[in-house]
Amino acid sequence: INMKLFVNWVPWAVSMHTVLVHTRCNSLFYQNKDMAEEAPAPQLDFSQPGTFPYITLKDRMPKILSQTIDAVHQALAAVLDKTDPEQVAEERKSLSVLAQLRHEMQTNKPLRTLQDSDPDLDSWNQSLTPVEGKGWYAVTWLLVECYMYRRIREALLSGGHLMRTLDPFAQQKHEAFTASRPAIAAMMRFVLAHEPEDICESLLLFSLWANRADLSLFTSVDAATANQIDSVASLHARDAFVLSSHAAAVAQHVRTLDGIIALVLDNAGLELASDLALAYWLTRRGHARKIYFYVKRIPWFVSDVITADFDWTLAQLAEMEECAPFVAACRGYFSSVTWEIVEEPFWTLPNDFTALPTLAPTLHATLSRCGLAVLKGDLNYRKLLGDRAWEPDTPLARAAAPWPCPFVAVRTLKSPVIAGLTKEVAARAAAEEESWMTSGNYGVIQSNLAFNQ
Repeated sequence: INMKLFVNWVPWAVSMHTVLVHTRCNSLFYQNKDMAEEAPAPQLDFSQPGTFPYITLKDRMPKILSQTIDAVHQALAAVLDKTDPEQVAEERKSLSVLAQLRHEMQTNKPLRTLQDSDPDLDSWNQSLTPVEGKGWYAVTWLLVECYMYRRIREALLSGGHLMRTLDPFAQQKHEAFTASRPAIAAMMRFVLAHEPEDICESLLLFSLWANRADLSLFTSVDAATANQIDSVASLHARDAFVLSSHAAAVAQHVRTLDGIIALVLDNAGLELASDLALAYWLTRRGHARKIYFYVKRIPWFVSDVITADFDWTLAQLAEMEECAPFVAACRGYFSSVTWEIVEEPFWTLPNDFTALPTLAPTLHATLSRCGLAVLKGDLNYRKLLGDRAWEPDTPLARAAAPWPCPFVAVRTLKSPVIAGLTKEVAARAAAEEESWMTSGNYGVIQSNLAFNQ
């Protein structure tokens, strides 16, 4: 060995090794940083006491369950004198099952799989099996909240015919509609008076602020609040509370349509009336030759629309003099199957919308033929964004699940799930109201009008 060459080589080799190691470490650092930026935000859960999901499980959900039990008692009392004792005993089974459910929730008992025969049983249990045996506070918020309503369904199925067909939230929905009558009448007068005009943006605003009437968050609808939207001027008075609006782009997109539109509904009452008004205008203007109204298959999140709410709502609207031509047209569209109410089990599963192609391929195929899907309300928005704690300035295209057709999401904020805002807008809202993400006082009309498959 040439010692002179060796001695000169060693420092060079050590230096090069240092450079290579440093370069590799930097490479790994940036690679991990990129991976971290690509990773989705965490799903909302109950790990932090005092957060909105935690308070929902601790306080709001037991209260809703207690109100459900009261509604079942009232339904039984109404038929007690006309029903034989054996039938009453069969119906009462639902009460004991609901009481057991409330006990399990309040004492954080382990979750279990479902035990009824409803058609979504296998899909539900597929989601529950991995968490079976865990307590209510040990799993995600989306799963647990949906689970409570599905267990209510299971409890009602354990009774007789009355329980199996009961909507325990019907009375609350009816009272909410009654409280909103002035706003509904004003909206209908506006639609009928301006039907030939391009009023898409105004109807989207009606639809947005009607979404405040959510009985899973508020135990009743405040008439004064509901009737704040009794004119277009009153809608625009709330423009500062619309944190992100793609309404103009959606209106422009609608002008190009003449095919199928899907309305994925949220609440009954004022909001359903606004959805019918939007569908009426879209159909009359020729922007839709077919509209699917996607409803919940079972009573869900207190005020969510089920099929029975349509007949009841149209009957109520028919009693309002200004609504007679509107109701006649709506009934005609349903009779001709231009409008179709669809009960799709996917909407009452605990999965977010990334599971749509796998769990509901037929629904996915139907939506892929739509020129627009209107996703209403908070739960649909949560599922669209995976119920994750995204930073508010995360681009919507980054946070949202792939979707098979152009969509617009219309919701007032009633959960800490939001994306697509600027940092400045989010900071302003936070400065104005500490609970801006959950109060229902702020809203968004956000879209992805490109195919997002």
